[in-house]
Formats: sequence, structure tokens, C-alpha cells
Amino acid sequence: MSDPGSDYFRTIVFFCRDILYEVDDIVELSGENRYMSELLDSLFEMDSYAVPHVLALEGALGRYQSKLTSLYARYPDVPFVDTLLRRITSLREMCANCVDSF
Repeated sequence: MSDPGSDYFRTIVFFCRDILYEVDDIVELSGENRYMSELLDSLFEMDSYAVPHVLALEGALGRYQSKLTSLYARYPDVPFVDTLLRRITSLREMCANCVDSF
């Protein structure tokens, strides 16, 4: 039987991968994309997860959120940046909720 916490976290990892596919051509995010991609690759290889994995992804999402916040300050009228910032914020909240399920 699979662990509900791991299943929920695996879903978060998939959502993060989807975002990376959408933003791979944004130069301002290249450093965060590289870091996130390496982290996600290592997470995809695992069969189960624990709290340290969730915290590592939450930290990476925090870096991403910080970079997006500065992009949003420069481009407040670009809907894609606003939407991306909201999605990243939501994924960070999901990580925080996920920690409690382990």
C-alpha cells in the first residue's frame, strides 16, 4: 500500500515539473530552473519520500518565489508572471501541508 504523504508529495513534484516545462525559455529564471530541475530529477528517482525531501523542495520553491517576486515588480502588467507567482506560492503551501502528512 502506498503512503498518502508520498503520493501527495509526488503530485507536487509533477506540478513543479510542469511549471519548468513552461518557463524553460525565460532567461531571468535560468539559474532557478537549473537548480529546480536537478532537484526534481533526484526526487523523481525515489520510491518514497520523507520530511527532508519536502523541506528541500519547499526551499527551492522559496528561491523561485523570490526571483518571481522581483520579476513581477519589474513586469506587473504581464499576466504570465502573475500567474506563475501564484502557482509557485500555492505549491509552497502544498509543501507546508504535506509535511504534516508524514
